[in-house]
Amino acid sequence: MEAPATIVFDGDCAWCRALAAWARRRLPADVELVDARAWHERFAQPSAAELATSVWWLEGERRWSGAAAVARALRALGGPWRAIGAVLDHPALRPAAASAYRFVARHRCGWRCAADRPAEAGRTMSPWST
Repeated sequence: MEAPATIVFDGDCAWCRALAAWARRRLPADVELVDARAWHERFAQPSAAELATSVWWLEGERRWSGAAAVARALRALGGPWRAIGAVLDHPALRPAAASAYRFVARHRCGWRCAADRPAEAGRTMSPWST
């Protein structure tokens, strides 16, 4: 990581909040975790529409979303997570990682969201959301 990083996640999702809390205890101090609901009120990019579809890793002017953001977060965790992040980011595996990410994001509210409302059933967001 060159610049301090920010992970923007889905604060409406209970599963996402649990993952973010887990990550928060393990990430370096210069990685900030921010609830997407608060993010789009303070900053224009990523937009609220972009935040509704994916987790984001922001580092200076550079942005990653979805599986690429998860890979960066895993690398930042260090230890064995660093290797898993590198595997997810391998050029040959990126399409599979992106597909798996979209599947998890699409189904996350059916697994552990506090309020599984029909209006949110179609929402997609990263498992890194809190």
